[in-house]
Amino acid sequence: MDFKRTYTLLSQLILSFVLTTHSLAADTNLLKFRLHDLRTGKLTDLSMYQGRPTLITFFQAQCASCLEQKTALECVEKKHQGKIRIIYLGVFSSKNELSQELKIKKITYPAYEASLSFIKTVGGVSYTPYTLITNAQGEFVTKIQGVLACAKLDQLLKDKKIL
Repeated sequence: MDFKRTYTLLSQLILSFVLTTHSLAADTNLLKFRLHDLRTGKLTDLSMYQGRPTLITFFQAQCASCLEQKTALECVEKKHQGKIRIIYLGVFSSKNELSQELKIKKITYPAYEASLSFIKTVGGVSYTPYTLITNAQGEFVTKIQGVLACAKLDQLLKDKKIL
């Protein structure tokens, strides 16, 4: 592992742990950021996802639980076709490792590298999977820490009046 990559990963981890006490305020717009696409490298404005509720799922390389959460997200998306969006944000791994993980796990959703400013805004990410749910305007509604099965995720979306 090279020094630059080690420094970047340590910075992300330290920032995440320091900020975990920060509480994410309701109505914080999570789609106001520009992040790098993990497939193309292009800087992308997340505001293009406004218009439908969005599930923003943090993932990392070699995360078995992330694969379980992927299954639940696919189930809910299939159940509510066209009513929700799902995007992935990579953390705790290099861009190359995250890109490879997308291929290995056959993740076809849009995927970006989480910036330090995004991580700071959400109060840190201490582990994956970690999912943030927004309303159609991109405003934070609720979060899921860890894996949530399809039926429970579906019920949460209904309880929070997302669907």
